[in-house]
Amino acid sequence: MFVAMTACPDPSRPDHPTAKALLDAGGELFGAHGFAGASTRALAEKAGVNIAAIAYHFGSKEGLREACGRETARIMAQDIVGARADALDAALAAGVTPAQARGMILDLFDAIAPAMLARADFEPVVRFLLREQDERSPAFERIHDGFIAPMHERLCRLWGAATGAAPDAPATRLSTLSVVAQIVYFRVARNVALKRMGWTRIGEEEAAQIAAVVRANLRAMLDAAAREARP
Repeated sequence: MFVAMTACPDPSRPDHPTAKALLDAGGELFGAHGFAGASTRALAEKAGVNIAAIAYHFGSKEGLREACGRETARIMAQDIVGARADALDAALAAGVTPAQARGMILDLFDAIAPAMLARADFEPVVRFLLREQDERSPAFERIHDGFIAPMHERLCRLWGAATGAAPDAPATRLSTLSVVAQIVYFRVARNVALKRMGWTRIGEEEAAQIAAVVRANLRAMLDAAAREARP
């Protein structure tokens, strides 16, 4: 069924029905098959729109891909972090104690882990992110600049406040990235984890077990970083 194209001030807005359908289709097909493997015809059919809608709303297939990157950043910021981002920024601006910063880091990872590990509706989002970062595409740059970089900077500042380490020190940046990597591993190498654990899926129970281990590792890393930062 084709959706009629009607003029609007910004046809690429994600709240435009046709644009939204194409963004959903692009995120799923680009993530599953890559940019080259997702034809414009397949994208239009998946979205249930006329193939000309791609050019009308996004200029080109490349434009749709980049818009999918912006939409992925928006979804991750809204659905994973939500109002926490503003609260973290306000707390960091006002100043936090080491105990408060530590609690904020743990709370943030408690929010990230379920979305990255067990939410079925996040499968296309994470698959698109992983595919685009592997190709270092313009879409990945949009995700990086719109979500990854701001959140990593917040994590580094919280890590510094919690441990006394310099927020911009290489060890701080690597430590925070390594904690995120512990969660991402179970997406990148999910079948390895399933096989080695004897699981058939990673649902809420399995995600909770993974999160508990990552949380324990995070506590140990924070303790070690605090000891190393002491004069």
